[in-house]
Amino acid sequence: MVRNVGIKGSLAWHLMVEKVNLVLLKSLLHSLVGYIIEKDGIDKTYDVLKELGKKAGKWIIMHYFEKTKPVADTVKDYWKAANLGIKIFSGQELDEIFYEVLDGGKRVLLRLRSRKNPICKGIISPDPRIKFSAFIAGIFEWVQLELKKDIYGFKEVRVDETKCLTTGDDFCEITIEWIFDEERAKDILKLFKTEGIHRVK
Repeated sequence: MVRNVGIKGSLAWHLMVEKVNLVLLKSLLHSLVGYIIEKDGIDKTYDVLKELGKKAGKWIIMHYFEKTKPVADTVKDYWKAANLGIKIFSGQELDEIFYEVLDGGKRVLLRLRSRKNPICKGIISPDPRIKFSAFIAGIFEWVQLELKKDIYGFKEVRVDETKCLTTGDDFCEITIEWIFDEERAKDILKLFKTEGIHRVK
């Protein structure tokens, strides 16, 4: 279960958590992208931006989530913690959230979509390969690798921004992909009950 979500969670968020300054964050990301392009080239910009998010993950988790303490004990619950994380960064909850359970539970995708993501709104990417919320994807990947691997029991995990307002898409989409071995896949399938798409918002 996820604690401190709903009315109680909303109050905790308003009272206990400093909000991210969006103007500062957007200007920082814009400057970072320009710097990375100059230093490493367009081909490497997305990966470097995501890696910076991973490096920032530990501090961000300690600073924000230690105050609200969202706990997602299962993959099926993680969407709530992810939604809270996006709200901290953007001030808005996600518009659409759904899971895809594939290959008998061996592969699970969690898609997190925001149609008005203020982090990316109004920015035009210099190249379709550069998605500005790659930084946020990096934070989520760090959380999975460092805090959730033993709890969720996955073999592999990858988090990417798969669609972005800055590249002309209709929404920003962060996709978390978990890979499980055959034994753990049986538990995952029991958790979700069936393969296919499971919408939670």
